[in-house]
Amino acid sequence: MFILVSDVSLIFLIISISFFGLFLGMSLPVQTALLTQEFQANRATAIGAYNFFRYMGMSIGPLLGSFLYHLGSYGLVYGFVDVTLLLFVILMRKHLIQNKKIY
Repeated sequence: MFILVSDVSLIFLIISISFFGLFLGMSLPVQTALLTQEFQANRATAIGAYNFFRYMGMSIGPLLGSFLYHLGSYGLVYGFVDVTLLLFVILMRKHLIQNKKIY
C-alpha cells in the first residue's frame, strides 16, 4: 500500500504510515491480553516466548528482506512473505482441524 500511495502524494504516504502505526500500536496490547488469557498458568513463559520470536522477526526481517531485494526486486520480497504466510495459515488450519478447534 505504501508503494502505491507514495506515487500519489507525500501527504497520503504520511497519513497511511500514521494509520499503520496507530493500528499496530492498538493491536499489540490485544495480542498480549489474549495470550495471557489462554496461558494463565504459564503467563511469564508465554509472554517471554512471544516477545522472543517477535523481536527475532524484527531483527532478521530487514536482513532477509534486503537480501531478497538484491536477488530480485520488491516482487520477490513480497512474494516470499505471501508464500510464507500462506504456508503458515495452511499448517495452522490443519493443526486446528486435527484438534477440533475450528472457529
